[in-house]
Amino acid sequence: MLELILNLDIAVVFVVVFFIGMYLFERRNLLSSEWLGLNKYSSFLDQERTAKNQEILQLKQRIETLEKLITDPQEQLKRKIDAL
Repeated sequence: MLELILNLDIAVVFVVVFFIGMYLFERRNLLSSEWLGLNKYSSFLDQERTAKNQEILQLKQRIETLEKLITDPQEQLKRKIDAL
């Protein structure tokens, strides 16, 4: 009977130590990923950054188009004719 209780105690201690170790290991990974900037929000931030970069690219393209329209001699002539 005493051996069964001791074996059970050893098993319980082993399970508790195992889960504590797993918790600390997982926590260490979470902390290191936060320190390295690899947290769960990084993918969201990457998506947001990509969306802003796409918006900037579209705005640059629109500016280039407007610059072409303003500096194009045919467009300037058309505006002069329309002004008459």
